Amino acid sequence: MALAGNGWILFSSLLMCSILFEFLTIGNCKADWHLTAGTDLEQSYDSNIYLRPNHETSDFETDLALDLGLNNESIHKSVEAHYTFTSVTFKNHPNNNYIGHSGEFRLDQRLSRTISWFLSEHYYKSQEPIEQNPTITAVRQGRNEYSRNTAEAGFSIAFGRLNSLAVSYMDARLQNKDPRIEDDQEYGPQASLDYWFNEHQGITLGYSWERTEYERVAPRRIESVTAGYQWRPSPHRRVHLDYTLDMFSSEDPDEMDYNVHSLSVGFDQYVGPVWSVAGDIGAYYHDPYKGNSDNGISYTASISRHFQHATITLTGNGGVRYEYTDAEDRGLLKYRGVTLSGSHALSQRSGFHWSTSYLYEKSEGGEGYRYETWDLLLGPTYQILPWLSGSAEVSHRERTSSDPESEYREDLFILRLTALHQWF
Repeated sequence: MALAGNGWILFSSLLMCSILFEFLTIGNCKADWHLTAGTDLEQSYDSNIYLRPNHETSDFETDLALDLGLNNESIHKSVEAHYTFTSVTFKNHPNNNYIGHSGEFRLDQRLSRTISWFLSEHYYKSQEPIEQNPTITAVRQGRNEYSRNTAEAGFSIAFGRLNSLAVSYMDARLQNKDPRIEDDQEYGPQASLDYWFNEHQGITLGYSWERTEYERVAPRRIESVTAGYQWRPSPHRRVHLDYTLDMFSSEDPDEMDYNVHSLSVGFDQYVGPVWSVAGDIGAYYHDPYKGNSDNGISYTASISRHFQHATITLTGNGGVRYEYTDAEDRGLLKYRGVTLSGSHALSQRSGFHWSTSYLYEKSEGGEGYRYETWDLLLGPTYQILPWLSGSAEVSHRERTSSDPESEYREDLFILRLTALHQWF
């Protein structure tokens, strides 16, 4: 896990070397590159800074974020780099003050008419109990420092007008200051194939292998095999049938190995500039090597309605997922959730956005805890100057659980000023 602690060094070294290479190989730098700089100043009130189930601690928080962005895009290559420095200060609990970092880098390069490759990295260092990655729903109780560093590289080969083969390798590392939370390293390759028999019918095939190593817990591994059939009756409609087999294994003899079979059918439909609809529905079958098997429904759905000055989106999903690399280590997780969100432009300068969501989760490992999370957010925005905007947010989040230590309530009120400038 020593290398996980050097995630920021790895990210900054890769970023600087790549940018230097690009500058040295491009003749007219100013014409091709775009540099942006911005700053966010936030003043907020948090009713529960530690996300504790009881004895809540509130405080006022001041966040100052400085952003730098650099991008270059041409016919054969695109480069994007972004770095954010954040200073977080608490009025009544200065021992929680910290400096955060986050950075992203991606390079896409076409080597020939049919072959291209990419390189990407994402790093962040924080003390926030809720992580930046929205796919991580685990909650940290406390404000100890942690960092995540995820790197991926791969290439793709196009053959024919619609066919492609892609191969990549991923390495993700988590390091925690809190000794109670496991550091981990997740790595492995994946490959996918899209092959179309004609303009209307095709197949997709995929394979991935991921191994996770920890400081104290025995290593785990998940292999996935996917196969799908696609039918495209028109350019704006696609129907697909998908099958996935996930095979979980652990080197801990006390941890149960299992397979998960999933079968679903879905569609994507573009209905002009007003409506867009997509979704699928299916079933999964959880088959442990020992003990009783079970099954359930899996689904995803997305419906968007665009008005002249507003947009409303309804999304939902459910099924199973795997959480072996987060703070709570909940393992196989059954879930279902729904989100309703929207935005409305009141004028050329002002508007507001809102969202409300519900998420149900149940862990199949350990004590089999249940979690329910409600979230409500509302925020107006105003464009003060072409380069300066102001916004406010009011939010309420509440989590209940069969594990009393995992419950919390939090109310947030945020005032924000954002400045952005592009030099060239």
